[in-house]
Amino acid sequence: MSTPSANPNKALWEKGDFTRIASTMRESGEAFVGRIGLRQGMRGLDLGCGDGTKVGIGVSICFICDDALAFDREVVARGVAASRPLVGNRMWVTSVTDPDGYALEFESPTDVPEKTPFTS
Repeated sequence: MSTPSANPNKALWEKGDFTRIASTMRESGEAFVGRIGLRQGMRGLDLGCGDGTKVGIGVSICFICDDALAFDREVVARGVAASRPLVGNRMWVTSVTDPDGYALEFESPTDVPEKTPFTS
């Protein structure tokens, strides 16, 4: 007898019910997107590197936005835990983690020196 997966998306994936997988992932994805306040016009790059067997391993999504610091303040005000923004590769970078453990990074261009942490 198999033990049910704690992750409903993974459980559906293992059963091979791909129509239900798409529906469930769409619902959970829309809920998370609404919670962190993604807006139309933001561009994202899905850097999926895993095989889907380990939650949160090998997957991150990078969004290039106009103002990562404003986005950080906004998600924190919504009660979402975010990393402390810092500068990397001439970009302000802040990140949040979705309920399945995947990293979502938000970046915006800056001329601030490399590795400078944000101080409010």
